[in-house]
Amino acid sequence: MNEVLSYFLESVVCLGLFWLFYKLAIEEENMLNFGRFYLLSTSVFSLVFPLMNVQLPSYLFSVNKVTNEFIIYLTKVNVQEA
Repeated sequence: MNEVLSYFLESVVCLGLFWLFYKLAIEEENMLNFGRFYLLSTSVFSLVFPLMNVQLPSYLFSVNKVTNEFIIYLTKVNVQEA
């Protein structure tokens, strides 16, 4: 059941990001055929993408061999008030 929930969440997030891009960049254009193609193809891609195994570059993350913890390295950003 956990795998089904994970698949569903990944699919919804992917579809949401594609839809947001459509609303911001494509909807107002007069390219109706392209808009239809974009919506149809991204809908299919959102269903297929969670099934693919995507390998990220190793410099972005590390797996602790002892505890099997997944660690993501993020760039530290310091914000200073003027």
